[in-house]
Amino acid sequence: MTSYLNNIVKLDQITSRQLGSFVFFERTAAGFSDMFSNLGPSLQVGWDRGLPVFVYWPITEFCNDHYLNLFEPIQGVTFVDEEAAIYLREHPGRFTKIEVKRNLARRQQLTVLKPKRRIIKSVREFVTSNGLSNAMGFHIRKTDLVNKATKRDFILNYGRFDEMAVSHQNPIFLATDDQNVRVEYISKYGERIFTYDFEFHSAKFGGCRQTSLESSIIDLYILAHCRYFVGTENQFGVLSSAFSILAFHLHKLHQKNQMPGFTNVETFLELFKEKVWAIRNVVMPK
Repeated sequence: MTSYLNNIVKLDQITSRQLGSFVFFERTAAGFSDMFSNLGPSLQVGWDRGLPVFVYWPITEFCNDHYLNLFEPIQGVTFVDEEAAIYLREHPGRFTKIEVKRNLARRQQLTVLKPKRRIIKSVREFVTSNGLSNAMGFHIRKTDLVNKATKRDFILNYGRFDEMAVSHQNPIFLATDDQNVRVEYISKYGERIFTYDFEFHSAKFGGCRQTSLESSIIDLYILAHCRYFVGTENQFGVLSSAFSILAFHLHKLHQKNQMPGFTNVETFLELFKEKVWAIRNVVMPK
């Protein structure tokens, strides 16, 4: 699928007027959730100052698909190719004072995260056919940083997943980047475990991200549709996960019927006054 390439601008398509003053964002060695989170301040500055925003989104072993192949274009944002990125990186018109805090930018940023129709369709069909509206959604990150984590990291992080699974009998939707975790949880909890189709690309992408990005994005939105969400917490060092943080915020939006792409409501009320960054106190049914 290459239709998104039509929306990527080349250097000779950028006008001199756009180059008067502009915001440029790029982040190469990062996964989707990390890239999207760091894009927020650049978007906010562009919106606040009325500046063009250029984004270079390379396909790498960390992020193995393009934003525009999975989500609708962002109004006021121009995605550029590598040649244009090289030029914009050092251009004197680039606005470099990006000081907006990410949590402040997130409110408006999430309004632009609108999945393609095929992704919305896949998510809705999977949630409905498997009755996951009452499920616990687990995100367990492991593969790419497993060799850097300590035994304490695993005990602190993963012990509570088993605790939740044992103490509550809800169905469990499991999103993970590790096939071994999937096998382990199915052996422990049997038919309570649901997972979306895995697509592994470890040979092609060096093993840094074993699942395709499209499968991961579908996981993300299925987690948001679950009744409860438990993720890999930001406070536990090397096992921290920007994916879990994004899933957590989307889950909260879905609970308020405000998730872009799945509802027409795009106002966010008092949600971000909470400034929640980690999944700490997850409230479960008694």
